[in-house]
Amino acid sequence: MKKIEKSIELGGRKLTLQTGLLAGQASGAVLVSYGGIFSSFC
Repeated sequence: MKKIEKSIELGGRKLTLQTGLLAGQASGAVLVSYGGIFSSFC
């Protein structure tokens, strides 16, 4: 699976969405980073 990453500035912090790194067998998975805080959603 190809890694896709998109980032924007939001409220003075960097918001980054990444897909293609985690949960290859899931229907979809996203890693979210906002100002140094990370969460993953599958």
